[in-house]
Amino acid sequence: MESISSPHTIHIPARAQHPVASFVPPVTDPETLRALARTAIEAATQAGAHYADIRVGEQRHFFCTSDFSAQLTITYGYGLRVAVDGATAFIGGTDPAPERLVRAARAAVATARGLAKISRPNIGLDTSRLPAVAPMPEVTGEWHGPVEIDPFSVSPDDHLYAIAGFDKLGEMFRGPVSFGGVSVTWTAETRVFASSEGSMITQHLARVLPTVSLSGFSQDPSVSNRERMMPRMLSILPAATAGFECVLGTTVRERVIQAMHDMVPWTTYKTAPVEVGRKELVLDGAAFGALIGATVIPALALDRVLGEEQDVSGTSFLAPPVSVVGQPLFSPSLNVSVATGGTHYDRRQWDDEGIIPRTFPVIDRGAVVDYFASRATISATREWSAPHASSVQPQGVFRANVASEVPRPMPGACAVASVAAGPSSLFELAGAVKDGVIVRGGDVVPDQQGAGGVILNPLVFEVRAGKITRRLLNAQLEFSTKALLKNITAIGGPSTVEATTNWLYAGVPVTVLQQAVTAPAVHIQNGNVTSAALRLS
Repeated sequence: MESISSPHTIHIPARAQHPVASFVPPVTDPETLRALARTAIEAATQAGAHYADIRVGEQRHFFCTSDFSAQLTITYGYGLRVAVDGATAFIGGTDPAPERLVRAARAAVATARGLAKISRPNIGLDTSRLPAVAPMPEVTGEWHGPVEIDPFSVSPDDHLYAIAGFDKLGEMFRGPVSFGGVSVTWTAETRVFASSEGSMITQHLARVLPTVSLSGFSQDPSVSNRERMMPRMLSILPAATAGFECVLGTTVRERVIQAMHDMVPWTTYKTAPVEVGRKELVLDGAAFGALIGATVIPALALDRVLGEEQDVSGTSFLAPPVSVVGQPLFSPSLNVSVATGGTHYDRRQWDDEGIIPRTFPVIDRGAVVDYFASRATISATREWSAPHASSVQPQGVFRANVASEVPRPMPGACAVASVAAGPSSLFELAGAVKDGVIVRGGDVVPDQQGAGGVILNPLVFEVRAGKITRRLLNAQLEFSTKALLKNITAIGGPSTVEATTNWLYAGVPVTVLQQAVTAPAVHIQNGNVTSAALRLS
């Protein structure tokens, strides 16, 4: 295979009527990727690796927006992990030529051999006796993601017209709400995984990451134009495993119009400066999902729990497991699980260790019952026991955004359970609030343990005696994760569920994983409402 520059980016003009794939350089066929994988594994074992695995892939991204702009990026890469004398090393690159893979394998083995002389960090657990990578049976096969219409078989022209149609809906709407536009990133990848155990699998992965936004405008004439704007991100098109079919049809357009109508009542309230203090809270599904995704989900990653990320992404407030698993840390109404199958984001038949992903709970009735583990950390779960803990098996949550990045134990999608007969709207949840606020959306900034943080830039509405009275300016929410989740008193029904996408950072060099979280609205008895104006001053 010849050396290929990576990434390779093409700016595509509008009115391009050929399929997107016609703009892509010749696609590397799966057999070539498999041959490259075999070359690397053989070189690693010959150099002395006790275990080796590799991911080799070709990935295409097509980004387009409703303002008629488009960009195509093609990335090639490999990520090689080896284990020697109980230590592991990883080398990734963007030029998967055979001779480079051989050099990388030898370098990785030499690095792991040197690291074996250094003790592994740990927090509360003795990991010195654990194998570097837990053994697993070999797996073979090929899998295609559930895509009805390959987005790369559609012309850029059709892509742009499809999403520009959303803007037309906004222009047709009459009222204090404007449509902010749509952007969509389509990802297609052929990725091969191979290991020294004999595994060889090929996956054709697909993801769509859309952004849909609208803005309401306060009808209070006493505030500035900046304060009038009420931005809102929509979950009408959630991040998913899907093809071009997800932007077609009347159902999506009906949801857009309905969302704009639903936004209108929120623009009618008078505004006032925030009054800081402890108050009852109603978090909408977007705010609650973002909070769970930024705090609890990363804290359940076993590499953080074991301290292996302590100088990078952080540690975990849910450590050590021997003191956490099975304990009633949160409200008994809180249930969080890993979601797989269907069109869940980043769906795949096998994770980046050749394990079939499974659905399992991580929080059951307010208690932590499981963590996210890889084959390098799964053995550590034998250091604790609890009646609620799952069997000690790899869960299929080890994944990398691109083949050249270090994989991390983190699922692609998680879900907070709603209540079948729970309140059906934010207004119904607010009906039980005596003195509090409704928090809609916002950006969650956690601390390095996930033990607390702040929700910045939310839309906040005051509630008195069950009635929404006004919108509060410069309001934000500071929180302690355990205390906040302990004080959940009600969870909304399915109609309050919203989807959010979180970006999680880890490792050296820094890698980024996208994760989707769906969550209902919740009522929380006690929260700390503060002022962004005070923070900025």
